[in-house]
Amino acid sequence: MATLLLVRHAQASFFGPTYDRLSDQGRRQARALGRHWVATGVRPHALVIGPLVRHRETAELVGEEFAAAGCAWPEAQIATELDEHQGIAVVKAVTGFGSPGNDAIHPEPGSATDREAIKRDYFGKYREVLTEWALGKVRLEGMENWAEFRARAGRGLDRLTQPAADDHVTAAFTSGGFVSAGLGHLLELSDGKVVEISFVVRNCSVAEVRYSQRRRTLVSFNVVPDNLGGEAATFV
Repeated sequence: MATLLLVRHAQASFFGPTYDRLSDQGRRQARALGRHWVATGVRPHALVIGPLVRHRETAELVGEEFAAAGCAWPEAQIATELDEHQGIAVVKAVTGFGSPGNDAIHPEPGSATDREAIKRDYFGKYREVLTEWALGKVRLEGMENWAEFRARAGRGLDRLTQPAADDHVTAAFTSGGFVSAGLGHLLELSDGKVVEISFVVRNCSVAEVRYSQRRRTLVSFNVVPDNLGGEAATFV
């Protein structure tokens, strides 16, 4: 069977002028994943990335580790189906947390204690609003809704698992929402279950799907390499 390695991007910049860039910790995570794949013999034949900067940066840093080891790294194909949902924009519109004019979430606070308090406050709001949006209790005009997102993610997962040679490996870099919705399409999960899964997808984690013309099977989910160490459990 062929293999799809579905990767959530490394940690993005929760604090700063834009969310859609990797943090310093995220850059270390991406490099650690690259070194892990080199060491364990993972050799993708195809590389597909979503349209966001954090997707591209994660894939590029993994590729730099391949280049440093003298290993081939495929040329990236951009797939708009792998884009993230509109959850951040929805939370801003509903709660006012963050500027609606850009994708920044919050400016850098003065202390580590403030950082953690702000994150807890934000993700509490995010969980509540995203759940209500996915269940149709929040409706906003002018942006892709949850049903449209799920349909797009399903098309993306179908595209990534087109029949291929048994030894073919595709690496796809995307966001946590697409990972949960794509796997929800594969496993026929409810909207509630897809949302629940989306809250636990770790940065730089890998979901492995084996597929052939006759079937598709989820082999593993939310796996991060041991060499990420204490930086493994991040969810931004």
